[in-house]
Amino acid sequence: QYCRLTCNVDYEDAYAGAEVTLTVKVNDPSTFAGWGGACSGTSLTCKVTMSADRNVTASFKPSGS
Repeated sequence: QYCRLTCNVDYEDAYAGAEVTLTVKVNDPSTFAGWGGACSGTSLTCKVTMSADRNVTASFKPSGS
C-alpha cells in the first residue's frame, strides 16, 4: 500500500510470526529522518514480525534542514 501523509494498514490475515517489510520512498523536498515504534534506525526498509499488534511511524524532514 502506498501512503502519503498518514496511513493505517491492517494485516488481519497475517499469521502469527509473519514478517512484513515496510519500505520508505522519499520524494523531494523531504528526506527520511527515521523510524519509530516497532522499527528504529534510518534504513529505508524495516521488517516487523507480526507476533502482536504493531505500530510503526516513519518521520520525514524538509531537505536541507
